[in-house]
Amino acid sequence: MRIPDHLVEQISARTDIVAVVSEYVQLTRKGGRFWACCPFHHEKTPSFTINPERGSFYCFGCQKGGSVFTFLMELEGLSFPEAARQLAEKAGIELDAQSPEQDEAHRIVRSTKDLLGRVAGSFHYLLTERNEGQEARRYLEERGVSSSIVQEFALGYAPSDGAWLFQFLKRKGYTEEFLATTGLFSRKNPRYAVYRHRVIFPIRNRLGETVGFGARTLDGSEPKYLNSPESEVFRKRELLYGLDKAYPEIRKHKRFVLVEGYLDVLALHQAGLVTAVAPLGTAFSLDQAKSLARVADQALICFDGDTAGVEAAVKAATVCEEAGLDCRAVLLPEGKDPADIALEQGGDALRAQLNEAPHIMNFLVEYAVSGIDVQEAGGRDIALNKVFPYIERVRSEVRRETFFSALGDALGVDPQAVRTDFQRGRKGSDVQPIPSKIGERSSADQISLDLYVLLAAAAHRDEFSFLRRVVNLQDLKDDRAKELYIALEEAYRNEEQSVERLLERIRDEDLRRMLVRKLASEEFAGQGHTLLAEGARSIRERSFKEKQQHIDVELRRLQRSREGDRREREQELLQKKIDIDRELARVKDIIG
Repeated sequence: MRIPDHLVEQISARTDIVAVVSEYVQLTRKGGRFWACCPFHHEKTPSFTINPERGSFYCFGCQKGGSVFTFLMELEGLSFPEAARQLAEKAGIELDAQSPEQDEAHRIVRSTKDLLGRVAGSFHYLLTERNEGQEARRYLEERGVSSSIVQEFALGYAPSDGAWLFQFLKRKGYTEEFLATTGLFSRKNPRYAVYRHRVIFPIRNRLGETVGFGARTLDGSEPKYLNSPESEVFRKRELLYGLDKAYPEIRKHKRFVLVEGYLDVLALHQAGLVTAVAPLGTAFSLDQAKSLARVADQALICFDGDTAGVEAAVKAATVCEEAGLDCRAVLLPEGKDPADIALEQGGDALRAQLNEAPHIMNFLVEYAVSGIDVQEAGGRDIALNKVFPYIERVRSEVRRETFFSALGDALGVDPQAVRTDFQRGRKGSDVQPIPSKIGERSSADQISLDLYVLLAAAAHRDEFSFLRRVVNLQDLKDDRAKELYIALEEAYRNEEQSVERLLERIRDEDLRRMLVRKLASEEFAGQGHTLLAEGARSIRERSFKEKQQHIDVELRRLQRSREGDRREREQELLQKKIDIDRELARVKDIIG
């Protein structure tokens, strides 16, 4: 649900960022700022600072920064609406008093989550307390799942009777129309339960709310695993099994273990590896990776060692790289999953294998050459093509060069040849370049006059009304400056002053990071109008000069030509020069 702009402004105005951040770290005031050791990375000397005037924070160590909304989103792994809702509650602002349609949609979502939570409780009761759950209990025992894990993850059992759930819920007062929207019943027969004679794995969001179910068959029927259908509360590409249990430890240790399935998560948690999570029967998605990257720096991939597992691990590593996560990977013996290892060898053996996981570069180099005759040119081409999609996502040039060297050594060729083949392949690639990683130097850090002036305007929002009278969008050459100009113009027209809304309007991630960094550095402090006036004059004079040069070129061309109507055209161009001079004088008056 999108939070209306006026409510975001209200939340910003009523929220004290210092009070919010002080709930997480010890703040020390120095001058007009507050300082602390950064909550996003380990440090001994404080480099995390808050500017209460702007309502923003910035860490000079890890370069994270933004508004109070961003702080909660980064630290707690919240979406923007979740962070806004949390802050609104503290500020006493009602977000739900919206249109009747929005109120109804929100009510349905809450009712659905409430119902799914109650049904999860019923499934759990049937597994643990009733005779019909005996086969499911036996299956979980055979897979080594302890009773404490059954309780912790609220595992359940859905009986064979397809009619019981509808009848049970009807007696509780739920309408047939509402039950048809919950994903619990067949679309063809809204009174017939989807889950029958299956072990049930309740799927919860990060906040611990039940939003759906995974279910494993007990009688060999297909599909082996069955998930809730997509809905407003259940989005497979955004959810991860076990995240509600793993999240506090992931945030604490800045790493997570990615496994393939529900039982793998249970096995790792039972072995004490409580940062384990799994996608919901689909490939690991960029949405899932980004949600984890908000609170983690490193991913450890632990998949089965068969061909499908290897390929899935490579794809997951590529997604992790795109999300900015450092990555390691381990493949278990073919035919074995983490649950098997934990059951047969114990949790210590499983932990040992994970602790020895090679870095993803070593893993991928080995993957590239496995089963390939590297003495043959064709074999070398196959090997390189296996890993080039991953290298496309590598943001650091240093790491990319290290990769080329490792591949060259493994293939027995010059790393320059590997680099050349990679660059040749990129020309036909549809993969979009990835923005440089935070803190790394890149061409994105080179600031043009245009961008410098617009960054100064963002730091002095009250001066933008002056800048827009002097500089037009057409006067700017730098695309990033144009994007920032448009964002400032939209904020100006909507009378928005919050940093959050301005950042939200900027799509270029490098530009967004740069803006946060510049605002935090106080680089433009005390310069305000003078800096903008000088910058605006330089930009506009450059624009006028270019226009005049074009006119002069056209005049010289006309003088050399024999066009019959050239006199009329010359007069037109000379008038344009006069108009430019007048406009320049007007601009100077405004600046003066």
